[in-house]
Amino acid sequence: MWGTTAGESEVMQPIVVDDQQVHYRRLDVFLRHYRDMLRTDNEVIRLARFLDDFGSLAGTVPEWERAAPDKEALQRFLPVFRASYERSWRQGAFIDFWSLAGLGRGELRNTEILAWFLNPSAPHGFGAEFLKAWMRDALAPTFVDLQAAVQASRTYRVETEVNPFSTIDNRLDIEIENDGFYICVEVKIDAPEGSQQLSRYVDICRERAGGRPWAIILLTPNGLRARTSDSAMIVPASWRRLANAIRSAELSPRHERGHLPSLLLDQFLETISNF
Repeated sequence: MWGTTAGESEVMQPIVVDDQQVHYRRLDVFLRHYRDMLRTDNEVIRLARFLDDFGSLAGTVPEWERAAPDKEALQRFLPVFRASYERSWRQGAFIDFWSLAGLGRGELRNTEILAWFLNPSAPHGFGAEFLKAWMRDALAPTFVDLQAAVQASRTYRVETEVNPFSTIDNRLDIEIENDGFYICVEVKIDAPEGSQQLSRYVDICRERAGGRPWAIILLTPNGLRARTSDSAMIVPASWRRLANAIRSAELSPRHERGHLPSLLLDQFLETISNF
């Protein structure tokens, strides 16, 4: 029986379906992940996400409650799956573009791809939505003015390898700015921070911001705080959290069938989630 009784609105009551109990909260989480999975046209990624989410859900069921596989249902499923698999193979859904391009864990290459998706003028069709979705997740509530300026912007400039003093020690990985805000993204994958690197960057970026709301995003695999500066203007961020923020955002036209940049984006997000 579905539903709740009086007084149960704030308590997650179990649903009884064929004498098995499934908690609302657990089912809701699973269905939301399943819904997000369906938003990509890449069937390989869809299947991988489904198996991950299903495995997480199934792992919460006690061993003695787990039913044996339904042989007839499995026999009906496998031909359908095989046809879908073969169709995806013929359509090139298994091509890993970034692996073929040798993206790997190279900081310079990943920086260029990230900057391309951040650039509202790039021909991916996402406009400024990528940056807005990321900043909604990354910026702390204290960055009120910066958040407002980013969310109100439709255009801004994105540059990589900015070298304000013509020295390699002070090279800014990604610089994002318009008349209303300034953001510097420092990209780390395997390389450590240089000597006093972030301390120098705080001074450089404050000067380049010129009174505009600003921040330095320190993008690392673990989202750890800077070692070479304790400035409140440095925002720690992780590659995995960046990927999750973009996946959960409604990036138009990401879910349009046959949209090549969407496939490139999905594969890029899968890649950076494993840093």
